[in-house]
Amino acid sequence: MSEVLENVHNLNVVKRDSDIPCYYVNGISLGASMYDFQFMCGSNVFDNSNKIVYRRDLCDILMSPQHAKDFHTILGNYIKEYENKFGEIKPSGGYVGG
Repeated sequence: MSEVLENVHNLNVVKRDSDIPCYYVNGISLGASMYDFQFMCGSNVFDNSNKIVYRRDLCDILMSPQHAKDFHTILGNYIKEYENKFGEIKPSGGYVGG
């Protein structure tokens, strides 16, 4: 059952049930078709001495192209706000996509 914790800017802040999983993702693979985008999320552990990456797959997220485009816009806005507040986010150098 949900409970209202507080009201902020005329929005009720509601505590959600705790059975919703939460993952920290530091590795993602992307796929796309005409009908959807797929985000394959995982956790990578690097063993630099043996030049191995251990990947633990955590979840797949599928969304329509329209939702993916909206997500892109919203995430871009949040990144701009974050950088205005905390400074530029430097790329990790690990991006290998196209």
